[in-house]
Amino acid sequence: MSLKNIVLFFLVAVAGVCFYVPPARAQWDVTDGQQGKTVDDLKDKGFDLKMEPAKQVEMQADQVEYDSGSNVATAKGNVVITSGTTILKADEVALDRAKQDATAKGKVFIDAPEFKVDADAGKFNFVEKTGSFTNAYIANDPFNVGGQKLAKVSDNHMVLEHGYMTTCDHDVPHFRLGARKMDVWAGDKAVARGVKIFVGPVPVMYLPRFTQDLKDKPWFTFVPGAKKDLGFFLLTRSRLKLNENVTTTLVLDAYERQGFGLGTETKYKTRRYGGGLLRTYFINERQIAAKHPWQMKTEPTIQNERYRLEWRHKWDIDNRTTAVWQYYRLSDNILLKKYFEREFRLEPNPTTYFLLTKGLPTGSLSVRVDRRVNRFVSAVDRTPEINYTISSQPISDSGFYLKSNNTASNLVSRVPSPSEDRRKTIRLGTDNEISYPAKLGFVNVTPRVGGDLTYYSRTNDARRPTDILRATFKTGADLSTRFIKSINLQRGLFGSGITRLRH
Repeated sequence: MSLKNIVLFFLVAVAGVCFYVPPARAQWDVTDGQQGKTVDDLKDKGFDLKMEPAKQVEMQADQVEYDSGSNVATAKGNVVITSGTTILKADEVALDRAKQDATAKGKVFIDAPEFKVDADAGKFNFVEKTGSFTNAYIANDPFNVGGQKLAKVSDNHMVLEHGYMTTCDHDVPHFRLGARKMDVWAGDKAVARGVKIFVGPVPVMYLPRFTQDLKDKPWFTFVPGAKKDLGFFLLTRSRLKLNENVTTTLVLDAYERQGFGLGTETKYKTRRYGGGLLRTYFINERQIAAKHPWQMKTEPTIQNERYRLEWRHKWDIDNRTTAVWQYYRLSDNILLKKYFEREFRLEPNPTTYFLLTKGLPTGSLSVRVDRRVNRFVSAVDRTPEINYTISSQPISDSGFYLKSNNTASNLVSRVPSPSEDRRKTIRLGTDNEISYPAKLGFVNVTPRVGGDLTYYSRTNDARRPTDILRATFKTGADLSTRFIKSINLQRGLFGSGITRLRH
């Protein structure tokens, strides 16, 4: 028996008796297909498959389960799936690895360059970028679109049933165009049928058909409304296009019980160094102890100066290297929750960081620096964190594949002010896995074995406060097969000329 067969037998035997999964947050590369092999190489090993370029899909969640029979990965708890520039977040997701179809439930959010969707549930295909959603909301600045059912039928075409369109960014719009059916072509136009124009909950006009141009954004928008803690308010936006590379929006908000808020939103792009967004906002709150300003105040007026400063910049240095900066400064933990509810729900504690990512022939290298600037929140500083990942790569001509994730971090955990308590540690970690895709009879088997090793310079354990090593061992195997039946059609299929079918 050759050395390769001995190792293969050992891996299969170990996989059969030891299926151990460490209790940690799961992170899976759920890409379908064998990377690093050509079609001829796989056929020589007994594979009779039509190989297509693998599409990298990474899944992170609190809990991940995989059914090899159905080739479906099920994730629960804080699920994040990344495919290129598309990100899907949800409470629970079932992902078909072969078709890359995701069925998501609970707080579904999709962030893609072409669109952004909030929904209660939905289905999405990462290859075609199509799907369907229930109780969906789409942000297409400055227009917001929502509906009971949403179907994304192509890259820029969406169909809504019992939907609406508005420039009001509140969860319950103060005015909207309600429609029985609406076709939206992102960046082009929206065509609605059976339109009712609502002011609040009251319909004031009916139109059989309405077309809205989405190419030219209005230079001025306003949103009136009322809230219990803010009173009556009026939110205005004035859009100024300074040139082809810079667009600025002036923000002026008036609140009956709070005062005036001022801000700017500037989008810019450069020829060589990427582009970004700069946003500012300031409000000198004067919280009156009365329902309306002209009524008697029962208590003295309370004043608070609240502000935010946000800067985001992305630079594609070359086709393999990307740099991203984000600086986010807040005066307190009240501003977002009170005046920018939707942003608060998506990211309650925005961070300040720098991320440099470099794609390599066998994987990727990244350097990240995180620094807390808002002292009222707890955070972990990374100064820096370096990560080197090797995707599934063949080990010479042995038939074995290696996957590795290696991280070096200088970490500082900070608690909210006024405390100055901080905990420091240096963490070095490596997570490696070796697999061997093979064929036993009509069954495709991929046994794998690996483990991770982590070093901490300091811990919270009083008995062993320094220089701690933690290790876990893991093993398993993927088993799959498929049956194919070829049918010869002598007369062809309905006159189409097709004389052979494969099922």
